[in-house]
Amino acid sequence: MNDTKQKSVTVYDVAAYFVRLDDARDIEDGITNLKLQKLVYYAQGYHLAYFGTPLFSNRMEAWQYGPVVPDLYSTLSYFGRNPVDLDELEAKLGYTLAEFSFVGETKNLLDSVFEQLGQFSAWKLMEMTHKEEPWKSTPLQEEITNSKLKAYFSSQIG
Repeated sequence: MNDTKQKSVTVYDVAAYFVRLDDARDIEDGITNLKLQKLVYYAQGYHLAYFGTPLFSNRMEAWQYGPVVPDLYSTLSYFGRNPVDLDELEAKLGYTLAEFSFVGETKNLLDSVFEQLGQFSAWKLMEMTHKEEPWKSTPLQEEITNSKLKAYFSSQIG
């Protein structure tokens, strides 16, 4: 029997992965809280559609500027509109996110989400989410359910 446990993925792990991908591009503008909110929304939606399970368990809500994971928003609000600095984020959380590495299909999915959507500004991503059913059909400040995400994103890939 294998006693090793897979570390549970949190929204912070996913956000940190996107920050590292963005840092590797060597583009000066960086990645903001608003943009990360949209990227984790797409990652969660596509993960549900392709694999039938959530990528992370943190609650997602419909806010004025699109889908938001309140836990992540609260933690990243420290950065304001400035790019998220991974070292500062890890100091704020009190643990190192860089130790978590995605592999296999999940890594491929995250890389694909970033490759396809990371090129867009936070505002463009916000406009995109505002046209999509999960945000449009959820009252502000209410939860965007995994079942709603799965149904919508499954229709986009099928």
